[in-house]
Amino acid sequence: ELLKLGRHFRLSKDIKLVVGRNKEENEQLQNFFQDGDFLFKPKDLKGPISLLKKGSEANNEFIDKSCRITARYCDRNEEENEEVNISYYSESKELVRIMKVKPLIEDELEILRIQG
Repeated sequence: ELLKLGRHFRLSKDIKLVVGRNKEENEQLQNFFQDGDFLFKPKDLKGPISLLKKGSEANNEFIDKSCRITARYCDRNEEENEEVNISYYSESKELVRIMKVKPLIEDELEILRIQG
């Protein structure tokens, strides 16, 4: 069940991002990837897989925010402003784009986090 996996973030009333916490959760998240979703992965670093539910309804703001949240949990130097390359995939599991983003800062992250 998706609710038991990862860290959950509410980006809008209908759009939610789930970020894997470890390799096992990353693999399980890929099994929940359905039509209308987007999947995010770091390109050059170790880090989480993130699943954007109802991604097809997401605009560029939600895509950017999902990339920045994913980047926040990548294994990187702790320099807050270091940019990270994040790949994202459509429901057909094809690469849509690679975005270079700055990780979301903790204060912004806390506003979106769903406490469970």
